Amino acid sequence: MRPENDAVDDLTLSDAELITALKNHGVSRRLLMKVFGAGAALSVFGGTAAALPDSRQGMKIDKTYGAPYSADDNVPAGLVDHTVTLHIHEGAGDHPDFPLDENGEEIPVETFFDPVGLHVRPGEVVNFTDHNGLHTVTSFHPKFSEPPFFTLPDRVATNYGFTSPPMSTADSWLYRFTTQGVYDILCLPHLELGMVVRIVVSGDGNVPADTYGPLPIPNAGDVLGAPELTPENIVSEGSVAWEDLTL
Repeated sequence: MRPENDAVDDLTLSDAELITALKNHGVSRRLLMKVFGAGAALSVFGGTAAALPDSRQGMKIDKTYGAPYSADDNVPAGLVDHTVTLHIHEGAGDHPDFPLDENGEEIPVETFFDPVGLHVRPGEVVNFTDHNGLHTVTSFHPKFSEPPFFTLPDRVATNYGFTSPPMSTADSWLYRFTTQGVYDILCLPHLELGMVVRIVVSGDGNVPADTYGPLPIPNAGDVLGAPELTPENIVSEGSVAWEDLTL
């Protein structure tokens, strides 16, 4: 038997073994919840939350607010199926004469998602990771409108919108796409510069229809109207790189 005054840090039990040992020695559910949190207590007492979720489940990914990770956090291994990177590129970019200001003059910066088109199967997780700058990953949905500055149409396959918090360099935001259809997504600070991406969610070779029509927002409408971003091409290619877009 170990001496009673040994430090807890010196024990060789894993967290799961320690919780089980405490449970077997009559520690109450209330105490476990207080010490280890509700998830651990529910796990060992047969509840619905898991203290040690498997790598495919990872942390809970909320249908509206996803799962944010700061630059100092580690995204759970095995959870991510696809990665999309958010960029700001100052100066000459991949597309001359894009984006344009209200006078038709080129703005010397490109802000973009890469890839800008992505095919995802239902249930897969996308990691939106920030390469540089301040960004959001926000669905086209009226709830995120800001009249009189801009009004967003509904261009997602769900009956609700979703968004990340503001992201800075090296931050990540995970979102699980579950409903089949076409999802048009934007960066709120850079919508007018055309920072948008199209995600097509489908399985078994199905191609969802694009029922949205042209987007009447300068620059952003040009990106989503590019021939490479039809649902058919995205499903066929799997992804569309920003540099390959016709603008």
